[in-house]
Amino acid sequence: MAGRKKTETVEAEVVETAVVPAGKMEFRLINPTEDGFLRRIQWNKEELEVAVRAKIAGYENVVYTEENIKAAKNDRAELNKLIKAIEERRKQVKNIINEPYAVFEAELKEITALINEPVALIDQQVKAFEEKQKEEKKAAIKATYDENIGNLAEVLPFEKIFDSRYLNQTYKLATAQKEIVDKIDTVKTDLETIDSLDSKYKLNAKDVYIKTLDLSKALAENKRLADLEEKLEGQAP
Repeated sequence: MAGRKKTETVEAEVVETAVVPAGKMEFRLINPTEDGFLRRIQWNKEELEVAVRAKIAGYENVVYTEENIKAAKNDRAELNKLIKAIEERRKQVKNIINEPYAVFEAELKEITALINEPVALIDQQVKAFEEKQKEEKKAAIKATYDENIGNLAEVLPFEKIFDSRYLNQTYKLATAQKEIVDKIDTVKTDLETIDSLDSKYKLNAKDVYIKTLDLSKALAENKRLADLEEKLEGQAP
């Protein structure tokens, strides 16, 4: 009830709750009771097993030849027919047992559907609140980015360093803001390192860095181009 406005609707609910005894919220089985459920299906297992064993006894170690293959097919069909009859009876018993449960399940789902209505209403409001929190958190992180990015916005756009994990409730805003600042500072330092190179290929290195934000790859590209130039000069006549 937290967060509700004190209106006449709330007062009506209080009166209604007072009229309904608490015991009415109990979920009780009337017929059968929990002790009255069928624990085991009693049937003529021994009698049927004796009859089946007598039936299949004539097929032990049976061997058919090409001349009596028709008899083999007939015997197979007869035994499959027996299996089918037993299976059909099993399914019939299963349906009989499951029928009252199916009705019970459907009736119970009608009750839980009543509860799902306010749950859905509450859930919608909770999600809207959480979404608003995420938007506010992202805006605060973006403000930190704007305060620190300086002239690097084109090189390092916000979405490039924003991590969706920042919006998780377990991720503190201060931690996310610090990571944004640290990333910006790292990029600034890396670009200063590239600019300080005594190389004609530092623009190429910077292009690689802007694409990858990986200083080692940028320096490797600078070295690759310098080594290539030296090699070509060595091959010149």
